[in-house]
Amino acid sequence: MIADLAAGDEPAALVRLEDLLARHGRDPVMVHAAAVQLLRVNRPDVVADKIAPVIRELPPDARLDQVLGLALYRLGRFSDAETVLLRSLELDKTLPLTYLFLGCTAEKLHQPQQARRYFERASQLGL
Repeated sequence: MIADLAAGDEPAALVRLEDLLARHGRDPVMVHAAAVQLLRVNRPDVVADKIAPVIRELPPDARLDQVLGLALYRLGRFSDAETVLLRSLELDKTLPLTYLFLGCTAEKLHQPQQARRYFERASQLGL
């Protein structure tokens, strides 16, 4: 899938993604791995369009919400990103990247004090 995207063969990549989701869409580890790989090749749109519906069908998972929140952030959908990242935080308050992403999102939403608090918490957790 990723090799197809990197080579510019989006139709083949999307077919492979659909196949992967059909075979492994109930496995949160596989869904997370697919989303991360898509973000690595700068395709947050595919995460939002193809992976997000699968995430909504799975049991709540902080890491899945975290990666979806990052995709939404990268698409400029800051309010949506904030909502998903806050849901991630409700599920697991120990993920420093969630705080980092929330800090970046708060900055984009012109909430500098909130951003600072998120960045401080990310730092306290090891970032």
